[in-house]
Amino acid sequence: MITWVRTAKTFPGRFVEGAAWAKEISATVERLIGKKLVVCTSFGGSSGQIAWIGQFDNAAQVEEAYLKVTADRDYQTALKTAQIIFVPDSSHDQMWLHI
Repeated sequence: MITWVRTAKTFPGRFVEGAAWAKEISATVERLIGKKLVVCTSFGGSSGQIAWIGQFDNAAQVEEAYLKVTADRDYQTALKTAQIIFVPDSSHDQMWLHI
């Protein structure tokens, strides 16, 4: 089992908008890949951080999901909106292997 985590930081004053966008894009991804992503926010440490967390059976499922999502027109359009909400180059992906 693999847990995939993506985090990104919102611009100052854009957190509420970022949280709403995060939920919307999570629903889009769920529609595309059939897996629910959990949307989280930091409440200690650095403020304005949002995370999406998903679980996959193996790395091949992660790759398959990535290919489906990046090929989707609605997802690509949503990324343009994200440019005014999230700090450039603040996204960070991690994959954790369950042991």
